[in-house]
Amino acid sequence: MKKFTLYLACIALCFGCLAGCKSQSPTMSAEQIASQLNTKIHFEDQLCTADTGVGEALYQIQNATDCCVYISSGATAEEIAVFCFENSNQAKQALPQAQQRIQSQIQAYQSYVPAEVARLNSAAIVQQEQYLVVCVTDDTTAKQTIEEILQ
Repeated sequence: MKKFTLYLACIALCFGCLAGCKSQSPTMSAEQIASQLNTKIHFEDQLCTADTGVGEALYQIQNATDCCVYISSGATAEEIAVFCFENSNQAKQALPQAQQRIQSQIQAYQSYVPAEVARLNSAAIVQQEQYLVVCVTDDTTAKQTIEEILQ
């Protein structure tokens, strides 16, 4: 019986190692990450959760497995966007869409609220593992906070 148990443990270990070689599935949901960011980072405006479809449309990212976007009232450009993908390659491929969203916002706010352009220029865009996170805020700790949460 002990040999059988040891045999099963070895098989389980092998399958665990093989599973580790595959793409990682997110350990945290997009909502969990966005909620932590909304709590830990200072925002001037009150951010509200956008519907998943709205977030995907704003960023034009369609292949995320999970998405959570917090948007401001419009008085500021503050925003949190978290996308989870099946693997890091998909997250890297979505990086240009996040950068394009920030550029679109810069163009919109230049004539609407020019003071927000500085905030947009310093937006934190972090792609780590299968996650892509965008945070628009004046809080200079945003990038570090994102990286700590994703560890």
